[in-house]
Amino acid sequence: MKIKYGYICLWLIIFIDAYSSIAKELRSYPMSLDQAEDYKKIREFNSLSEDFEKLQYAKFFMINGDLEKAENELHLIENTQIPISEIKGRYLATIYFIQEKYQDVLDLLYNPKMQNFFYKPKTCVLEIMSLLFLKQDEKLSKAWSICEAALEGNSSTELIWLKTIISIKLSKDKNHKNKVLSNVDIENVNT
Repeated sequence: MKIKYGYICLWLIIFIDAYSSIAKELRSYPMSLDQAEDYKKIREFNSLSEDFEKLQYAKFFMINGDLEKAENELHLIENTQIPISEIKGRYLATIYFIQEKYQDVLDLLYNPKMQNFFYKPKTCVLEIMSLLFLKQDEKLSKAWSICEAALEGNSSTELIWLKTIISIKLSKDKNHKNKVLSNVDIENVNT
């Protein structure tokens, strides 16, 4: 009797497993064009969700100083859609800047996909600072005019520090540094 009961249970398990596999297979095929479109949107959404999760991990690793893990996480993202590619590019540029790979920063930021003016406020300071470190004064002047326009109204300090550095760097007058810094009022923190 126990053996018959065991066989019945075994056949029941096999039948349920086979039925669930067939049902799952049937559900994966859309029945109409509308269902096919919905299915495609769901797959795209899941892919975007995974990419945003990788971006979150990369940001977490960057903030915690593990640039290698952050960079590896970013390289796992293959999506080239906006805004994922721009965020990925910005994070990679930040990593390269911290690693003092200034030419890599510029190569990444000069990629046509990264030339959207909407993203300039988030990337142009990296570009300006990389140009300063690489002593590319010709490009610096043009890049600064674009960056200044992109950052207008976005900074509470009006980027006085960066304006001063660029003014000194691009000036032909040898005494310009003394003139600019003579107007800066520096408070003594010891008093």
